[in-house]
Amino acid sequence: MNLSFPSQIILDILVLSAISRAASLYWPDNHRSGQSFHKRDTFTVSATWTEEGWSIPISIQGTTFNVWLDTGSSWLWVYSDQVPASEVGTHSQYKLPSDYISLPVVEDGYGVGSLTARNLQDTVTIGGVPQTMDIDAATGVSWNSPFDGIIGLSFSNGDVAPSSYVNITKRQACTSNGEQVSCPASSSDPNIRYTFMERLLQDYALTQPVFSLALQYTTGGTVQFGDVDSTAYTGTLKTVLAEGSVPWWVVPGLTVTAGSASYTGDVLFDTGSPSTTLDEGVVSAYYAGINGSQENSPGVWTVPCGTSMPDLTFSTSAGSSIIPGAAFLTASNPVSLDGSALTVSNNMCTTRLGVASGGTGSIGTPFFATHYVIFNQQELTVSFALQA
Repeated sequence: MNLSFPSQIILDILVLSAISRAASLYWPDNHRSGQSFHKRDTFTVSATWTEEGWSIPISIQGTTFNVWLDTGSSWLWVYSDQVPASEVGTHSQYKLPSDYISLPVVEDGYGVGSLTARNLQDTVTIGGVPQTMDIDAATGVSWNSPFDGIIGLSFSNGDVAPSSYVNITKRQACTSNGEQVSCPASSSDPNIRYTFMERLLQDYALTQPVFSLALQYTTGGTVQFGDVDSTAYTGTLKTVLAEGSVPWWVVPGLTVTAGSASYTGDVLFDTGSPSTTLDEGVVSAYYAGINGSQENSPGVWTVPCGTSMPDLTFSTSAGSSIIPGAAFLTASNPVSLDGSALTVSNNMCTTRLGVASGGTGSIGTPFFATHYVIFNQQELTVSFALQA
């Protein structure tokens, strides 16, 4: 929904027995789970698809939370036991300590709504791998989320951990000579609020400093931390450099063409966007080539159900690519740009291509449902190819 730096892997090598040393085992710095990891390591987590996006299971305090996988934000939040019953529904809830009122208050905003939370640190386990990190335990959520929270896989960008402050509502990026720059997370600083991936790179020697996504609409797919599956894609990987001056996976200079219209601008590679959102001129030109298409509300289009949607062509510094048109019209439509359901009437179906509300577009779920995507946290690159 909505960071850039080389990350230096910090390893604490414990003195083990001669046999353990011979096996070259590298352990997390505090043995939180007693689980050992080899010097070169990777692990995979299954993802589940819903209308809004993909979720993965995480564990905190022995409770499983199915959280929205979001490369467009940085933080982890989950519902707490202080959320009003009218808002929490059947969601898993994080048990706040009895003195939670003394914890820092944070406000997180997303494209679908906002939340108020208490910030603290706890151990978060994903794929059997534990990490101590910041959690925003929500006490109020403004929208009806189908997920138990959101896990952001963008960058910390050196943002200050609110555990040092009270009533933090904004997080500041690093500056150099008066200019906003990315903050290198080369070591573990208690005053910086690191993401799960950044913590992972500090504690483990992953095979590669990446997380790789093989996601699909129906089967859900997988998220692999630490390596690349060369059998998961076809053709040659295209690699582009992220912006680096903002705390998200924004790729500059992406050009999209549809009919006679063309647009070049910054685009967010965001799993948390249910749709691909782009410049209005390009979107209008795309639908102009589809018989019976209608703009039912500003930026939201419908087409006759069963329409064969044309592919969308885009190009980057790495060359030309497509998003297959079928990805814009899923079997389980409808869905709106904010993830809420729309009513299908007169055999018209909503689509997953719409107009961006701000200056930066989003590549969205249609791209991720059809491409194998590799995010390199150290080099700040995004690599992608059509799924095999």
